Amino acid sequence: MKKLYFIFLFTFIGTIINAQTCFWAKSIGGTNDQSGTSIAVDDSGNVYTTGFFRGTVDFDPGAGVHNLTAGWYVTFVSKLDASGNFIWAKAIGQLLIIMVALRAVLLL
Repeated sequence: MKKLYFIFLFTFIGTIINAQTCFWAKSIGGTNDQSGTSIAVDDSGNVYTTGFFRGTVDFDPGAGVHNLTAGWYVTFVSKLDASGNFIWAKAIGQLLIIMVALRAVLLL
């Protein structure tokens, strides 16, 4: 199984970085291509990731299963809580459409 990404959250002591502590690390993945492209954290510590995939990917890094399936590359957004527990994941559009539109703009 391919691994999509690892998320590390660090704590910083004071204004100078004296030590770093890894709170948790999670991975998700599937049997085909997948790639994480962005990670963001909100004020509550929830972690949002975006990227693209094709085939079937289990977005729940825990014991549960939350499979999303795509015949061709699609963009995803997923959310984990501050402890790294799965909240939701959604496929939001085909990457091919985005790539064709970008190519059309570059050729103009």
